Amino acid sequence: MSKTNEHRISNFWVGFSLGIAGTVALAYLFGTKTGRSMVKKTLRFSEDLEENLEHFIEEVDNRGPKKKNRKSGLSFDNIENVLTKIRQVTNHS
Repeated sequence: MSKTNEHRISNFWVGFSLGIAGTVALAYLFGTKTGRSMVKKTLRFSEDLEENLEHFIEEVDNRGPKKKNRKSGLSFDNIENVLTKIRQVTNHS
């Protein structure tokens, strides 16, 4: 005889679990001081992101192309500059 009572996860319980997780996340973000400060930092970063990105692109354009002796277009200096700019943008908030 085969089992007729199989235990499967139904869509109801998956949705119920996601709803609880979302509610807990929102309660943390808007109900605690730490959560509110995280929301404020995220909003400030997202508002300044476009301006910082435009400034970064202008700086890169102003430097102009450099002659490269290697076949690869990547060099340690270029990667280091990009990482420095990313750190500046993320630490700006």
